[in-house]
Amino acid sequence: MALTVLSKPANNSINSIFRPIKIEAEATDTSGSLALVRMSLRIQVDGSYINNNNPIIQDPDLDQTGASSLNTKFTFDISQILQNYFTHDLQTQGFEAGASTSNSFKTIGLFYGALYKDTTTNEITEASTENETGATFTFYGVNAAWQHLDTQNLDAYTLGSGSKLFLTPFGTDQAIKIKTSESYQLSGIYTGSTPDLKIYINAHKSSGGSEEFYIDVASVGNRFDLGVGCSNFANLVSGDMHSSNSGTLPIIESNVTEYDVILYDNTTQISGRYRFEIDRKSHDYSTRLTWKNRKGGFDSWTFDGAYSRGQNQSKETYDRNLGLSFSSTDRETSVLTSRANNTFSAYSGIIKEYVRLVLEELYTSPEVFLVDGTNHVPILITDSQVKTIDDDNKLFQVKVNYTYAFETVVNV
Repeated sequence: MALTVLSKPANNSINSIFRPIKIEAEATDTSGSLALVRMSLRIQVDGSYINNNNPIIQDPDLDQTGASSLNTKFTFDISQILQNYFTHDLQTQGFEAGASTSNSFKTIGLFYGALYKDTTTNEITEASTENETGATFTFYGVNAAWQHLDTQNLDAYTLGSGSKLFLTPFGTDQAIKIKTSESYQLSGIYTGSTPDLKIYINAHKSSGGSEEFYIDVASVGNRFDLGVGCSNFANLVSGDMHSSNSGTLPIIESNVTEYDVILYDNTTQISGRYRFEIDRKSHDYSTRLTWKNRKGGFDSWTFDGAYSRGQNQSKETYDRNLGLSFSSTDRETSVLTSRANNTFSAYSGIIKEYVRLVLEELYTSPEVFLVDGTNHVPILITDSQVKTIDDDNKLFQVKVNYTYAFETVVNV
Protein backbone atom coordinates (compact mmCIF):
# COMPACT_ATOMS: atom_id res chain seq x y z
CA MET A 1 0.00 0.00 0.00
CA ALA A 2 1.10 3.56 -0.66
CA LEU A 3 -0.07 7.01 0.39
CA THR A 4 1.14 9.91 -1.74
CA VAL A 5 0.67 13.64 -1.27
CA LEU A 6 -0.26 15.15 -4.65
CA SER A 7 -0.39 18.85 -3.81
CA LYS A 8 -0.10 21.12 -0.77
CA PRO A 9 1.39 24.53 0.03
CA ALA A 10 5.11 24.66 -0.66
CA ASN A 11 7.53 24.27 2.20
CA ASN A 12 7.98 27.60 4.06
CA SER A 13 5.28 29.26 1.95
CA ILE A 14 3.00 31.84 3.63
CA ASN A 15 -0.74 31.18 3.30
CA SER A 16 -3.79 33.19 4.27
CA ILE A 17 -6.14 31.30 6.59
CA PHE A 18 -9.04 33.23 5.00
CA ARG A 19 -8.44 31.66 1.58
CA PRO A 20 -8.80 27.93 0.75
CA ILE A 21 -5.68 25.94 1.72
CA LYS A 22 -6.09 22.91 -0.53
CA ILE A 23 -4.48 19.56 0.23
CA GLU A 24 -4.66 16.64 -2.24
CA ALA A 25 -3.49 13.09 -1.57
CA GLU A 26 -4.08 9.59 -2.92
CA ALA A 27 -3.87 6.06 -1.55
CA THR A 28 -3.82 2.55 -3.02
CA ASP A 29 -7.32 1.16 -3.63
CA THR A 30 -6.83 -2.38 -2.27
CA SER A 31 -4.25 -4.60 -0.60
CA GLY A 32 -5.23 -8.21 -0.03
CA SER A 33 -8.44 -8.16 1.98
CA LEU A 34 -8.16 -4.42 2.67
CA ALA A 35 -10.31 -1.97 0.68
CA LEU A 36 -9.76 1.79 0.85
CA VAL A 37 -12.80 3.72 2.14
CA ARG A 38 -11.65 7.15 3.40
CA MET A 39 -8.65 9.28 4.31
CA SER A 40 -7.90 11.16 7.53
CA LEU A 41 -5.88 14.31 8.13
CA ARG A 42 -4.37 15.53 11.40
CA ILE A 43 -3.12 19.12 11.60
CA GLN A 44 -0.17 20.37 13.62
CA VAL A 45 -0.07 24.03 14.60
CA ASP A 46 3.27 25.22 15.99
CA GLY A 47 4.28 21.63 16.72
CA SER A 48 1.09 20.48 18.48
CA TYR A 49 -1.79 18.51 17.00
CA ILE A 50 -5.06 20.42 17.17
CA ASN A 51 -7.31 17.55 16.06
CA ASN A 52 -5.41 14.41 17.02
CA ASN A 53 -8.53 12.84 18.57
CA ASN A 54 -10.85 14.16 15.90
CA PRO A 55 -9.07 14.14 12.54
CA ILE A 56 -10.72 15.34 9.36
CA ILE A 57 -12.28 12.31 7.66
CA GLN A 58 -12.70 12.80 3.92
CA ASP A 59 -14.66 10.76 1.35
CA PRO A 60 -13.06 10.00 -2.04
CA ASP A 61 -13.25 12.64 -4.74
CA LEU A 62 -15.98 12.05 -7.29
CA ASP A 63 -13.70 13.57 -9.90
CA GLN A 64 -10.54 11.49 -9.82
CA THR A 65 -8.61 13.77 -12.20
CA GLY A 66 -4.97 13.60 -11.19
CA ALA A 67 -5.18 10.30 -9.37
CA SER A 68 -2.76 7.54 -10.38
CA SER A 69 -3.94 4.18 -11.66
CA LEU A 70 -5.22 1.87 -8.88
CA ASN A 71 -5.31 4.84 -6.45
CA THR A 72 -8.11 6.99 -5.06
CA LYS A 73 -7.77 10.77 -4.62
CA PHE A 74 -8.90 12.89 -1.65
CA THR A 75 -9.05 16.69 -1.30
CA PHE A 76 -9.04 18.68 1.97
CA ASP A 77 -9.42 22.38 2.76
CA ILE A 78 -7.95 23.17 6.17
CA SER A 79 -8.39 26.97 6.20
CA GLN A 80 -11.62 27.11 8.23
CA ILE A 81 -10.23 24.85 10.94
CA LEU A 82 -7.07 26.98 11.19
CA GLN A 83 -9.12 30.15 11.69
CA ASN A 84 -10.04 28.90 15.17
CA TYR A 85 -6.37 28.92 16.23
CA PHE A 86 -5.32 32.41 15.15
CA THR A 87 -6.13 35.55 17.10
CA HIS A 88 -4.66 39.06 17.14
CA ASP A 89 -1.49 40.55 18.58
CA LEU A 90 -2.24 44.00 19.96
CA GLN A 91 0.79 45.43 21.73
CA THR A 92 0.69 47.64 24.81
CA GLN A 93 0.91 51.39 24.39
CA GLY A 94 4.51 52.60 24.24
CA PHE A 95 6.14 49.17 23.84
CA GLU A 96 9.78 49.35 22.82
CA ALA A 97 11.51 48.10 19.66
CA GLY A 98 10.08 44.73 18.59
CA ALA A 99 7.66 42.11 19.90
CA SER A 100 6.94 38.57 18.69
CA THR A 101 3.41 37.95 17.40
CA SER A 102 2.87 34.21 17.63
CA ASN A 103 -0.93 34.47 17.59
CA SER A 104 -0.91 35.88 14.05
CA PHE A 105 1.61 33.59 12.36
CA LYS A 106 1.94 29.84 12.90
CA THR A 107 3.77 26.83 11.45
CA ILE A 108 1.53 24.14 9.95
CA GLY A 109 2.33 20.42 9.59
CA LEU A 110 0.15 17.57 8.31
CA PHE A 111 -0.23 13.86 9.09
CA TYR A 112 -2.18 11.73 6.59
CA GLY A 113 -3.86 8.38 7.17
CA ALA A 114 -5.58 6.01 4.72
CA LEU A 115 -8.55 4.17 6.26
CA TYR A 116 -9.15 0.63 5.01
CA LYS A 117 -11.95 -1.86 5.62
CA ASP A 118 -11.08 -5.52 6.06
CA THR A 119 -13.54 -7.29 3.77
CA THR A 120 -13.35 -10.41 5.95
CA THR A 121 -13.77 -8.90 9.43
CA ASN A 122 -15.36 -5.53 8.45
CA GLU A 123 -12.87 -3.79 10.76
CA ILE A 124 -11.70 -0.26 9.88
CA THR A 125 -7.96 0.36 10.27
CA GLU A 126 -5.56 3.18 9.44
CA ALA A 127 -3.30 0.92 7.44
CA SER A 128 -1.17 3.51 5.61
CA THR A 129 0.15 6.87 6.84
CA GLU A 130 2.34 9.78 5.71
CA ASN A 131 3.96 12.11 8.27
CA GLU A 132 4.76 15.59 6.91
CA THR A 133 5.20 17.50 10.16
CA GLY A 134 8.98 17.87 9.99
CA ALA A 135 10.86 21.06 9.13
CA THR A 136 11.28 20.10 5.45
CA PHE A 137 7.48 19.78 4.97
CA THR A 138 5.90 22.57 7.02
CA PHE A 139 4.44 25.84 5.79
CA TYR A 140 3.06 28.98 7.44
CA GLY A 141 -0.45 30.28 8.10
CA VAL A 142 -1.08 33.98 8.69
CA ASN A 143 -4.26 35.85 9.70
CA ALA A 144 -4.12 38.09 6.62
CA ALA A 145 -6.70 38.51 3.89
CA TRP A 146 -6.59 40.25 0.54
CA GLN A 147 -9.12 41.64 -1.87
CA HIS A 148 -10.08 40.32 -5.30
CA LEU A 149 -8.04 43.06 -6.98
CA ASP A 150 -4.95 42.39 -4.85
CA THR A 151 -2.08 40.13 -5.88
CA GLN A 152 -3.19 36.77 -4.48
CA ASN A 153 -0.19 36.16 -2.24
CA LEU A 154 1.87 37.96 0.39
CA ASP A 155 5.05 38.35 -1.65
CA ALA A 156 4.88 42.15 -1.50
CA TYR A 157 4.49 41.94 2.30
CA THR A 158 7.32 39.47 2.94
CA LEU A 159 10.19 41.73 3.94
CA GLY A 160 13.49 41.32 2.13
CA SER A 161 14.21 44.38 -0.01
CA GLY A 162 13.64 48.11 -0.15
CA SER A 163 10.36 47.66 -2.02
CA LYS A 164 8.70 45.36 0.54
CA LEU A 165 5.76 46.48 2.68
CA PHE A 166 4.70 46.29 6.29
CA LEU A 167 1.28 44.78 7.06
CA THR A 168 -0.68 48.01 6.69
CA PRO A 169 -2.72 49.65 3.91
CA PHE A 170 -0.65 52.80 4.36
CA GLY A 171 1.71 53.04 1.41
CA THR A 172 5.38 53.89 1.61
CA ASP A 173 5.98 57.65 1.87
CA GLN A 174 2.32 58.34 2.72
CA ALA A 175 2.27 60.55 5.81
CA ILE A 176 0.90 58.82 8.91
CA LYS A 177 -0.27 61.50 11.35
CA ILE A 178 0.82 61.03 14.96
CA LYS A 179 0.94 63.11 18.15
CA THR A 180 3.95 63.19 20.43
CA SER A 181 1.98 61.27 23.08
CA GLU A 182 0.83 58.47 20.78
CA SER A 183 2.04 54.92 20.20
CA TYR A 184 2.14 53.06 16.88
CA GLN A 185 2.94 49.51 15.82
CA LEU A 186 4.06 48.41 12.37
CA SER A 187 3.76 44.68 11.71
CA GLY A 188 6.10 42.70 9.48
CA ILE A 189 6.87 39.23 8.10
CA TYR A 190 10.48 38.21 7.52
CA THR A 191 11.61 34.62 6.95
CA GLY A 192 15.33 35.34 6.63
CA SER A 193 17.59 33.22 8.84
CA THR A 194 19.27 34.62 12.00
CA PRO A 195 18.49 38.26 11.21
CA ASP A 196 20.21 41.21 12.84
CA LEU A 197 17.20 43.50 12.80
CA LYS A 198 17.42 47.22 13.47
CA ILE A 199 14.94 50.07 12.98
CA TYR A 200 16.35 53.04 11.10
CA ILE A 201 14.85 56.42 12.06
CA ASN A 202 15.56 59.65 10.20
CA ALA A 203 14.14 62.55 12.23
CA HIS A 204 13.57 65.67 10.10
CA LYS A 205 13.80 69.01 11.89
CA SER A 206 12.20 72.37 11.30
CA SER A 207 15.64 73.85 10.59
CA GLY A 208 15.92 71.67 7.51
CA GLY A 209 18.45 69.22 8.97
CA SER A 210 17.90 65.68 10.22
CA GLU A 211 19.31 63.17 12.71
CA GLU A 212 19.65 59.40 12.18
CA PHE A 213 19.08 56.63 14.73
CA TYR A 214 19.28 52.84 14.78
CA ILE A 215 17.14 50.95 17.32
CA ASP A 216 18.10 47.37 18.17
CA VAL A 217 15.44 44.68 17.64
CA ALA A 218 15.96 41.37 19.41
CA SER A 219 15.18 38.08 17.66
CA VAL A 220 11.40 38.13 17.27
CA GLY A 221 10.66 35.28 14.86
CA ASN A 222 9.08 35.42 11.42
CA ARG A 223 6.14 37.67 12.36
CA PHE A 224 6.63 40.69 14.59
CA ASP A 225 5.52 44.16 15.57
CA LEU A 226 7.75 47.22 15.80
CA GLY A 227 7.14 50.13 18.17
CA VAL A 228 7.59 53.21 15.95
CA GLY A 229 5.35 55.87 17.52
CA CYS A 230 6.55 58.94 19.42
CA SER A 231 5.63 57.43 22.80
CA ASN A 232 7.47 54.22 21.86
CA PHE A 233 10.61 56.25 21.23
CA ALA A 234 10.14 58.16 24.49
CA ASN A 235 10.71 54.93 26.45
CA LEU A 236 14.08 54.16 24.83
CA VAL A 237 17.37 54.32 26.71
CA SER A 238 20.88 54.11 25.32
CA GLY A 239 20.99 50.34 25.90
CA ASP A 240 18.07 49.90 23.46
CA MET A 241 20.02 51.37 20.56
CA HIS A 242 21.87 49.28 17.96
CA SER A 243 25.66 49.19 18.06
CA SER A 244 25.72 51.22 14.82
CA ASN A 245 23.63 54.08 16.29
CA SER A 246 25.16 57.57 16.20
CA GLY A 247 22.14 59.73 17.09
CA THR A 248 21.63 61.19 20.55
CA LEU A 249 18.40 60.45 22.43
CA PRO A 250 15.66 61.61 22.61
CA ILE A 251 14.57 60.93 19.02
CA ILE A 252 11.55 63.26 19.05
CA GLU A 253 12.82 66.66 20.06
CA SER A 254 10.70 69.82 20.02
CA ASN A 255 11.97 70.79 16.54
CA VAL A 256 11.23 67.42 14.86
CA THR A 257 8.42 67.77 12.31
CA GLU A 258 8.39 64.28 10.76
CA TYR A 259 10.40 61.09 10.72
CA ASP A 260 11.03 58.13 8.43
CA VAL A 261 11.05 54.46 9.44
CA ILE A 262 12.93 51.70 7.59
CA LEU A 263 13.79 48.18 8.76
CA TYR A 264 17.26 46.75 8.18
CA ASP A 265 18.79 43.30 8.53
CA ASN A 266 22.35 44.26 9.41
CA THR A 267 23.29 46.51 6.48
CA THR A 268 20.54 45.28 4.12
CA GLN A 269 17.38 47.36 3.77
CA ILE A 270 14.45 44.93 3.93
CA SER A 271 11.46 47.30 3.93
CA GLY A 272 10.24 50.39 2.18
CA ARG A 273 10.28 53.77 3.89
CA TYR A 274 7.29 54.79 6.02
CA ARG A 275 6.85 58.45 6.98
CA PHE A 276 5.22 59.80 10.15
CA GLU A 277 4.08 63.42 10.37
CA ILE A 278 3.99 64.86 13.88
CA ASP A 279 0.78 66.72 14.74
CA ARG A 280 1.56 69.34 17.38
CA LYS A 281 -1.71 71.25 17.01
CA SER A 282 -4.04 71.37 20.01
CA HIS A 283 -7.55 69.97 19.49
CA ASP A 284 -10.73 70.39 21.52
CA TYR A 285 -11.57 66.74 20.83
CA SER A 286 -9.30 63.78 20.29
CA THR A 287 -10.50 60.19 19.79
CA ARG A 288 -7.79 57.66 18.91
CA LEU A 289 -8.85 54.30 17.48
CA THR A 290 -6.76 51.21 16.82
CA TRP A 291 -7.95 48.31 14.66
CA LYS A 292 -6.81 45.06 13.08
CA ASN A 293 -6.48 45.55 9.33
CA ARG A 294 -6.98 42.96 6.60
CA LYS A 295 -3.29 42.05 6.53
CA GLY A 296 -3.37 41.06 10.20
CA GLY A 297 -1.48 44.12 11.45
CA PHE A 298 -2.85 47.01 13.51
CA ASP A 299 -3.41 50.57 12.32
CA SER A 300 -4.24 53.65 14.37
CA TRP A 301 -5.74 57.06 13.64
CA THR A 302 -6.80 60.00 15.77
CA PHE A 303 -10.21 61.56 15.04
CA ASP A 304 -9.67 65.17 16.10
CA GLY A 305 -12.94 66.71 14.91
CA ALA A 306 -16.21 66.90 16.85
CA TYR A 307 -17.22 64.24 19.39
CA SER A 308 -20.55 63.24 20.92
CA ARG A 309 -21.81 60.76 23.49
CA GLY A 310 -25.29 59.37 24.13
CA GLN A 311 -27.03 56.30 25.48
CA ASN A 312 -29.65 53.85 24.26
CA GLN A 313 -31.84 52.06 26.80
CA SER A 314 -34.50 49.37 26.76
CA LYS A 315 -36.67 48.17 29.67
CA GLU A 316 -39.08 45.38 30.51
CA THR A 317 -41.78 46.46 32.96
CA TYR A 318 -44.85 45.12 34.74
CA ASP A 319 -47.95 46.91 36.09
CA ARG A 320 -49.83 46.21 39.31
CA ASN A 321 -53.06 47.46 40.80
CA LEU A 322 -52.29 49.67 43.80
CA GLY A 323 -55.75 49.17 45.32
CA LEU A 324 -57.48 51.76 47.48
CA SER A 325 -54.64 52.33 49.95
CA PHE A 326 -51.15 53.27 48.74
CA SER A 327 -48.40 55.78 49.45
CA SER A 328 -46.94 58.36 47.10
CA THR A 329 -43.73 56.25 46.70
CA ASP A 330 -45.58 53.12 45.54
CA ARG A 331 -45.10 52.27 41.86
CA GLU A 332 -47.86 51.20 39.56
CA THR A 333 -45.25 50.41 36.85
CA SER A 334 -42.02 48.70 37.95
CA VAL A 335 -38.89 47.76 36.02
CA LEU A 336 -38.09 44.06 35.64
CA THR A 337 -34.93 44.39 33.54
CA SER A 338 -33.04 47.25 31.96
CA ARG A 339 -30.35 47.29 29.27
CA ALA A 340 -28.19 50.24 28.24
CA ASN A 341 -25.46 50.97 25.72
CA ASN A 342 -23.41 54.10 25.40
CA THR A 343 -23.23 55.46 21.86
CA PHE A 344 -20.50 57.68 20.47
CA SER A 345 -19.68 59.64 17.34
CA ALA A 346 -16.25 60.92 16.30
CA TYR A 347 -15.29 63.08 13.32
CA SER A 348 -11.96 63.19 11.59
CA GLY A 349 -10.32 66.42 10.56
CA ILE A 350 -9.92 67.11 6.85
CA ILE A 351 -8.22 64.04 5.39
CA LYS A 352 -6.79 63.08 2.02
CA GLU A 353 -7.91 60.27 -0.27
CA TYR A 354 -5.31 57.75 0.90
CA VAL A 355 -6.41 58.17 4.53
CA ARG A 356 -10.05 57.74 3.55
CA LEU A 357 -9.15 54.43 1.89
CA VAL A 358 -7.17 53.26 4.93
CA LEU A 359 -10.11 54.04 7.20
CA GLU A 360 -12.36 51.71 5.18
CA GLU A 361 -10.60 48.85 6.94
CA LEU A 362 -11.60 50.36 10.29
CA TYR A 363 -15.31 50.07 9.44
CA THR A 364 -15.15 46.34 8.71
CA SER A 365 -12.52 45.29 11.26
CA PRO A 366 -13.53 42.58 13.77
CA GLU A 367 -11.12 44.01 16.37
CA VAL A 368 -11.43 47.75 17.08
CA PHE A 369 -10.23 49.50 20.24
CA LEU A 370 -10.57 52.95 21.73
CA VAL A 371 -7.25 54.16 23.13
CA ASP A 372 -7.95 55.48 26.64
CA GLY A 373 -4.66 56.47 28.25
CA THR A 374 -2.64 53.26 28.38
CA ASN A 375 -5.73 51.08 27.96
CA HIS A 376 -7.37 49.55 24.88
CA VAL A 377 -11.16 49.58 25.27
CA PRO A 378 -12.98 47.20 22.87
CA ILE A 379 -15.63 48.91 20.72
CA LEU A 380 -17.93 48.13 17.79
CA ILE A 381 -18.18 50.42 14.76
CA THR A 382 -21.90 50.60 14.02
CA ASP A 383 -21.82 52.79 10.90
CA SER A 384 -19.86 55.51 9.16
CA GLN A 385 -20.33 58.44 6.78
CA VAL A 386 -17.95 60.19 4.41
CA LYS A 387 -18.39 63.84 3.43
CA THR A 388 -16.59 65.34 0.46
CA ILE A 389 -15.03 68.68 1.40
CA ASP A 390 -13.14 69.48 -1.82
CA ASP A 391 -13.75 67.26 -4.82
CA ASP A 392 -10.94 68.72 -6.95
CA ASN A 393 -8.31 68.25 -4.24
CA LYS A 394 -9.85 65.00 -2.95
CA LEU A 395 -10.36 66.17 0.61
CA PHE A 396 -12.86 64.44 2.90
CA GLN A 397 -14.19 64.22 6.43
CA VAL A 398 -15.17 60.92 8.03
CA LYS A 399 -17.65 60.32 10.82
CA VAL A 400 -17.76 57.01 12.72
CA ASN A 401 -20.45 55.91 15.14
CA TYR A 402 -19.53 53.29 17.71
CA THR A 403 -20.52 51.64 20.96
CA TYR A 404 -18.58 49.82 23.63
CA ALA A 405 -18.31 46.07 23.02
CA PHE A 406 -20.09 45.55 26.34
CA GLU A 407 -23.26 46.79 27.98
CA THR A 408 -23.52 49.43 30.68
CA VAL A 409 -23.92 47.71 34.04
CA VAL A 410 -27.19 48.68 35.73
CA ASN A 411 -28.56 47.68 39.14
CA VAL A 412 -31.63 45.84 37.89
